[in-house]
Amino acid sequence: MRRRLVKPDASLRFKKCSKRLSNDIEFFQRRDDVLTDLKGAAGFRLSSSGLVEGFAQCIGGLSPADC
Repeated sequence: MRRRLVKPDASLRFKKCSKRLSNDIEFFQRRDDVLTDLKGAAGFRLSSSGLVEGFAQCIGGLSPADC
């Protein structure tokens, strides 16, 4: 079986539906909470805070430090 090396997509995606600026502070706090939780993942983790959801999955060829 031949393995293909694929560059992992580590980009952050943010979609803003509301025009109200007051919601931005809450969104970014929830985003930061989710990212902090995902940072501690060992292989795979789902996390959410309010309406912000995230997941992390470590790709097989990465070292634990890169995950």
